[in-house]
Amino acid sequence: MRKDNFNLMMLWFFISVYAFYCGFLSILKLVSFSYYDFDLAVHTLTLWNIIHGSIYNSILGIPFLGNHIQPILFFVAPLHAVFPHPQTLLLLQTLFLSLGAFPLYLIAKKRLDSDFALIVALGYLLYPGLAYTNLFEFHPTSFATFFLILCLYAYDFEKIKLFLFSLILAMLCQENIPMAVITLGIMASVEKKGFKWILIPIVLGVVYFIAALMLMGHFNQETVQFSSLYRHLGANLREVIFNPLVSLRFILRQESFSYLFQVFLPVLFIPFLALVKLFPAVPFFIQHLLSARPTDLSINYHYTAEIIPFVFFSAIYGLNRLLSIRFIQRHIFVLKSILVSFILFSALLYGPFFTESFRIKSDYHKDYLDLAKDQFIAKVPQSENVVATFEFLPKLANREKLYSLHHPYMGFYTLSNKKYLLPEDAKYALIDFNDGLTFRSFYRPDGYKNLQNIFLKYNWELIEMVDSLVMLKKTSQKQDFICSRVNLVQSDLNKEIIKVGDNFILIGSRFARLPGQEAVEATLYWKSIKETDSDISMFISITDSRGRILRKLMHPIGYRIFPTQSWKKGEVYKELLRIYIPGKYFKGDIIVMAGFYNYLKGDIIKLSIGNESYDLARIGSLPGDR
Repeated sequence: MRKDNFNLMMLWFFISVYAFYCGFLSILKLVSFSYYDFDLAVHTLTLWNIIHGSIYNSILGIPFLGNHIQPILFFVAPLHAVFPHPQTLLLLQTLFLSLGAFPLYLIAKKRLDSDFALIVALGYLLYPGLAYTNLFEFHPTSFATFFLILCLYAYDFEKIKLFLFSLILAMLCQENIPMAVITLGIMASVEKKGFKWILIPIVLGVVYFIAALMLMGHFNQETVQFSSLYRHLGANLREVIFNPLVSLRFILRQESFSYLFQVFLPVLFIPFLALVKLFPAVPFFIQHLLSARPTDLSINYHYTAEIIPFVFFSAIYGLNRLLSIRFIQRHIFVLKSILVSFILFSALLYGPFFTESFRIKSDYHKDYLDLAKDQFIAKVPQSENVVATFEFLPKLANREKLYSLHHPYMGFYTLSNKKYLLPEDAKYALIDFNDGLTFRSFYRPDGYKNLQNIFLKYNWELIEMVDSLVMLKKTSQKQDFICSRVNLVQSDLNKEIIKVGDNFILIGSRFARLPGQEAVEATLYWKSIKETDSDISMFISITDSRGRILRKLMHPIGYRIFPTQSWKKGEVYKELLRIYIPGKYFKGDIIVMAGFYNYLKGDIIKLSIGNESYDLARIGSLPGDR
């Protein structure tokens, strides 16, 4: 078998392995509710609405073209109509990203040889930024990665029709892609390529960019304010232009150098030997380096999607320049060995490939909470509108209207100072009150007021509850809510069980095993004795009579609707919990222990029973099966 044929066969083997592995991981993440942001849900919802004749996106609160100009989704919609599932987008994303290795291989084979071409393709498939792009939600810019590589292939092989076709498709993926298209034309000018290679990308890029910005502004209506990411550089564009030192100092941050190091280390910084070929990526680097958003300077998200094609294109030409050196020519095997070593080293050090494999049996294994989420979702009619925390969103997105709870919790749209009110047509609420992104990344000390406006203004019926997961349905009838401020008349509850710091006491607790369920229902009564500005949460430890820990869980006191910093002296609060406990644990007695901590700082709050002080104290028990 000729070496070229063998290398081509190996290339498709590597592509297949990458596509299978990343596709497999993507599906596992979806099944186990391990997508923690809302991007996958946003685009799934967009496609469902496109299919049904609308471009409005209820999560964003605007037409999807007001958030990003991504008309490529109109071409994806027919496929989504046939396979209307979030996994369709995840697998399609994986397919396009994996196929980018083939045109890169052809470019490298033309400029180098098939061995180097295979190494370049392998470097692309193992590139940390590519894998993170693949595994972080879904984004149409992942299609741009492929189309830009195809565009560079057409540029290198002088296939003008393919060049034009891939340019247009790339620009349809996002409104910032035309900036790279324009710089492609400038690159062609520097390289003294034919007039059409210069004019076409510059004219197309400028026209499309202006049209995209106008269209985006029309649909956005100042709802999503991307300019807020750059306000630290100046109040307006004029200030930014006339104060370049502010931008320069911001670019020269340590975080910028760490980011660039991670981008270029996997290709041994070879792209710097062919800076002209890297030039089209400059607009993206400027965009990221000047942004105040930390994720823009991280390879762990999707923000390298537009950069990757130019990193590898310039790496190919950088290698070509290296191979013109006589010393390198005499030690080609050493160069190949170093390249492969750095590819593997970078994939191990920075990439998710190996770490993700360890998560398959832990994070991506469906547990009882995942099964409960599936049951909650199955009970929501597709015709009903829902508000939910992040992990629920992707599997709820095939409907007309879906809302993300972080918006009404913050009281503002994402990246915006525009106020947000949850529409009244939300009929169901599926909430994980321990959702880290909603209640930590978007945490607001006064966010509870917004939750009260949602859940106390209307009557909500409790449908299901497991640990921190709660499913509610809006109803016309008055219902006992999961938490409430109460006026106690029962004298037996006016006793101190435990005192939490100097701020409040537990004056009553009731525990009962739910018939036919692997769960214990707990009713807790809290009394405020001193106001505090601390948001105090509780951790619960379920033990057997010998003190062996059976289960641990965190519980936000008052379900973030009545957090401790909102309590007034003398007020009493009641809350309901349902704690999952497998039936096998009821063979013996069950002891419920509790400790308390400052949610923001993590400090343990001391408990007292009489004159004794504890970190953890017993708040209830249940007898085992007899």
